[in-house]
Amino acid sequence: MKSSKPIRTEGPFSTPDLLLRATPFIGASVLAISLNNLANVTAVRLLALALSAVLILSGAWRAPWLALPRLARPIPAALALGLSGLPSSGTPFSNPVAYLSVAFATSVPFFLDVIPWGRVPRWVETVALLGSISPLLIGHPLSHEAEFFTLPIAYVVVLFVALYGNRLELISTVVIIGVDFSIPNASEPLNLAEGVRDAVLTSLIAIVAVCVFRVVSVMRSQQAVILEDHRLAEVREAWIHSVLENTAEAVVTIDVDGTIRSVNRAAREMFGRDAIALAGKPISMLITSEGQHEFGAYLVARMRHVDDGLGSGARETIGIRANLERFPIEYSAGETEQDGRKVFIVTIRDITDQKARNDALEHDAMHDRLTGLPNRALLQDRVTQALALARRNKHGMAVLMLDFNHFKEVNDQLGHEVGDGLLRELSDRMTGALRTVDTIARLGGDEFVILPADVRDAEGAERIADKVISAMSKPFVIQGNSIATGVSIGIAIYPEHGLDGDSLLRHADHVMYIAKRAGVGYSPKPPQKVNVPA
Repeated sequence: MKSSKPIRTEGPFSTPDLLLRATPFIGASVLAISLNNLANVTAVRLLALALSAVLILSGAWRAPWLALPRLARPIPAALALGLSGLPSSGTPFSNPVAYLSVAFATSVPFFLDVIPWGRVPRWVETVALLGSISPLLIGHPLSHEAEFFTLPIAYVVVLFVALYGNRLELISTVVIIGVDFSIPNASEPLNLAEGVRDAVLTSLIAIVAVCVFRVVSVMRSQQAVILEDHRLAEVREAWIHSVLENTAEAVVTIDVDGTIRSVNRAAREMFGRDAIALAGKPISMLITSEGQHEFGAYLVARMRHVDDGLGSGARETIGIRANLERFPIEYSAGETEQDGRKVFIVTIRDITDQKARNDALEHDAMHDRLTGLPNRALLQDRVTQALALARRNKHGMAVLMLDFNHFKEVNDQLGHEVGDGLLRELSDRMTGALRTVDTIARLGGDEFVILPADVRDAEGAERIADKVISAMSKPFVIQGNSIATGVSIGIAIYPEHGLDGDSLLRHADHVMYIAKRAGVGYSPKPPQKVNVPA
């Protein structure tokens, strides 16, 4: 279906609206012009004048007019034109031109809702407007006093057309009024003085009309530029809103007070809240209470364009969803302007999966893949921390080195799968026998290290060793194979057997092999004493 062209307009009103506003005023103008003297003021003329005044001066007339049925809406304007344009003498048969002109002008309002204004040429609209002022010629003044009485009315008519009409309509209106003034009365001869007087009156009207039209044209041009800028701004804002709405990252715009102005779809889905619930609320409601201070300090620093040691990169905190679920987020903020006001765009990313991947990578880097126990790197870190605590509090600490007997024979005779299964069972039994605060690490093969918490002497270390030996006393069943294995344990105590982690591990490894060759479960005996540092 082909759409019609939009209604053309050169002023703030469309052509139908312009004619509806013009016709009652033109009717009142015709009435005033036709009043040669007070004797012509009849009841019909007074009714036309009153109706026209109501339609012109009352801004509330459009409300009841719009409430009328469509076919009845032109009636007030048509009555004003018809009553005011009726000739004061003669009949339709003796004065047919006057009555036909009134009939044409009266019919104009009824055609306003019928004519497809968006599809007719512009000159048709001009003819319709000029036709509505044709009764001006009917009420030609019969004296100089009447002409000067109608001069202000003519000015107002021209100003109205200059404000709301186009150039052709303005010129035609001035010409019609000029002809109206120039037609001599029957009792007056056409002479130079009369011609000059009429030319002066017409020129004054034309000068006023041209000045007003030029001013209005400039204002229309400026208004068009403003409207176009506003339209482009709306298009640009709609485009930006569309981009932000469809971006994968959550975007929240806030003002300088930290109040939420808008949220995109990703943000609504991330926090489980709709736009209405978030609009006008502080952005801190999206952050857990323990992270709000740091988050607020970051935003304040960004708003003041200072660093405050925050750096330019994104920062992490904990977000909170509508269902009170907590999750890690990463956020950053940028600055822009919207509607002449400073706005900050906060970009938020849910880094739950990223944190899980990083944690998994960190776990793999610090733990043994076969048993899940801490590896050598994590053990060294924990030994370093335990030594620092022992030095600060000036007490001892213990390290136990473990080696399982006959593990090589299990691998050679039953295969590596059974050997790996045995190592997993060994680590599970040790974990179950010891406390959760104790560290059990696998160095490789069947070598394990135990770093017990709060064990400061050989007696405490021996109790740990006894627990491990007791846990290993029962055979292991791996893939249908019953395997009995013993364990050899070497114990090193700080500071007697070493002042650093490497020294303690070497001593524990040395006495473990002594215990293994001797066939005993464990050996804490040091080869020599080491002085405690002051």
